[in-house]
Amino acid sequence: MSRILESGIPLDPAVVEALRASCRGLSICQIGSPVENTIFDLEHSGTGYMLSVEICNHAPGILGIEQYRLESPWPESDFRWLEDPRKLRPCEVSYSFPKYGPEGLDRECVLNHRVGRNGRLLPGGCTRGFLCGVGQACIPDEYQDRQRVRMQLSLVATRGTELTLDVDLVLNREVQIRRQRQLEKFRRTPKRRGILA
Repeated sequence: MSRILESGIPLDPAVVEALRASCRGLSICQIGSPVENTIFDLEHSGTGYMLSVEICNHAPGILGIEQYRLESPWPESDFRWLEDPRKLRPCEVSYSFPKYGPEGLDRECVLNHRVGRNGRLLPGGCTRGFLCGVGQACIPDEYQDRQRVRMQLSLVATRGTELTLDVDLVLNREVQIRRQRQLEKFRRTPKRRGILA
């Protein structure tokens, strides 16, 4: 709409005002490649979640992000966002998943800690980055490697306003595939008997 108006094409003032009113507040959208939007098995059980989003403030005043929520497609009782590495160690500057997964994500590229006082967006301001979390539940076996899974991300903003976004994540089952291959190899290895065994 802004581009149309800037080019000199007239629009009905009532339509313009209605569109502007509908855009006031925060908006959130998924960005990035499938590699940046993934769910993966962790080495010692559990699941890692990584998604890439952009959040913009279209309101005339400062708005803040209070919290993020992610709904898993399978039962997950103990999901948590990775903690700010500076809370764990003051000199730490990168987020990392417990074993396996993208390690060393620079703190400035991750939005997990951008909540509360750190989650304020000025009018017209945008922030983009990763949200990274872990869950205790394993990915159920019926989900295949490279399968797309739809989940729902919620953003709770200032004054309790809540935005929801359907996000598509790609499953990475490399750890599970490796475990299955090792198990197959172990089963095919002949069992030794006697003193040497």
